[in-house]
Amino acid sequence: MCPDADLVILAVDRVMYIRKQHIIAFMLMLVTAVAAGQGIFPSSVIYARTDCPGRTVLYPEGFVAERGMTFTINGAREAVVTDSLDTVKLCGGNSSVTVPVHVVMANPAALPGDIRARVLCFGESTTAMRCRNPFDPQEKAKNWVMLAEEDLPSGIELTGNIGHGGWATYTYLNWPCAAKLDPHAPDTFFKPETMWYALGLKTVVGEDYAGSVEQLSLMAVTPFGKYPVDGSESLWKLVQKLGSVSGYPCFPYGEDYVGSRKQRRHLRTWAKKLTDNPLNEFYDRKTARKGSHAFSLQAYLKRTGEKCPTHVVINIGINDGDGSNSLESSRICFEKLVRCFDGIPVAHFVNRWPGVCDKSLWKNYIPREYGVNGNAYNLIRLQEVWREVAQRYGNVYELDVWHCQYPASQLEERVDADGMLDCSLDDVHTGYMGEVSSAWQVVCWLYHILSR
Repeated sequence: MCPDADLVILAVDRVMYIRKQHIIAFMLMLVTAVAAGQGIFPSSVIYARTDCPGRTVLYPEGFVAERGMTFTINGAREAVVTDSLDTVKLCGGNSSVTVPVHVVMANPAALPGDIRARVLCFGESTTAMRCRNPFDPQEKAKNWVMLAEEDLPSGIELTGNIGHGGWATYTYLNWPCAAKLDPHAPDTFFKPETMWYALGLKTVVGEDYAGSVEQLSLMAVTPFGKYPVDGSESLWKLVQKLGSVSGYPCFPYGEDYVGSRKQRRHLRTWAKKLTDNPLNEFYDRKTARKGSHAFSLQAYLKRTGEKCPTHVVINIGINDGDGSNSLESSRICFEKLVRCFDGIPVAHFVNRWPGVCDKSLWKNYIPREYGVNGNAYNLIRLQEVWREVAQRYGNVYELDVWHCQYPASQLEERVDADGMLDCSLDDVHTGYMGEVSSAWQVVCWLYHILSR
């Protein structure tokens, strides 16, 4: 909870329901805090290794917190992290400001010789996709999990490697399949209106879907399968479509929706089949029915035959920035998720949109310009929430990939005929070097935590 924002959460039949005026006050408070920071988003803990000087790098793009702001670090495009680095000088226009940096150096020599670890990795599309090194096209395409594994000693095994494009924290936490609080999500996703009726919230609250902040926030914290599905024409049409999509149960009822009790029963039968055979490896119907979420590590281990993990790395968040639910509901979901691992150390990170602040500093590149769009602005605010949650738990770590992610790297990047790396497309996904920098923060964190 956030008592400073005087946010009040009401119980509606044991489900969170959030007052709109308090949400607005909470958002305004955070906007004011960012503005007071002169457009700077401060870094968190940066992990590095003593045996690889220069491998961890800070980029000015990570410090940009407002639209229209651009920075360099002391006039340069980057700053190499050393054990003596405790501040960086950000320069923008005719002004500059010095900001603190907290570096944690891991010493590989301190790692026990008989170390054993099984690290579960899962996340969104950045975890699912594999990027090819544009300067070495013969090299096998890899994602951050595969790249991290290359820098880890024997005895540390990365497992899971689960990625679902477009999924948010609340999707993994509450849904058996793809669902997103974004009306522009793919047509094979449950989207806000269909989510409302699929969760049974019309009956619980006594309202049709209207798209209000409080409805969206309630959907974010409600597990699918806790309440019986409501009938609606939009849900009927979606389920008909999903009935022919791979992984979803068949829906053999082809008549038009008329709102009958029989049709509502058909929807609930289909929903039961979906919860029995979920696309989400962590979804558990029994957990959803009896609690406030549907995520179960034990269900995942049983379903996949995996052994119990010793550490967890979660690459989720960029899709949370597309929703219009409250920051407080996002906090609730994130806190529920990390608590599902029952004391196992958990590291979490989110990727930044690709792009550079000053194109002139990137010779031999054709990069896109970095700008804080609506998604990125929401992610900056969400990271403050995630950091606060992590600070309250001794076993939750917020990895600051945001400030270390290689900015001139984009999924569709290619070397053109002149030898220039063209990474100029406006795409949310990072490319090969972005994956490398994400992987390196995970590696350094693992060395740090395993050598203590």
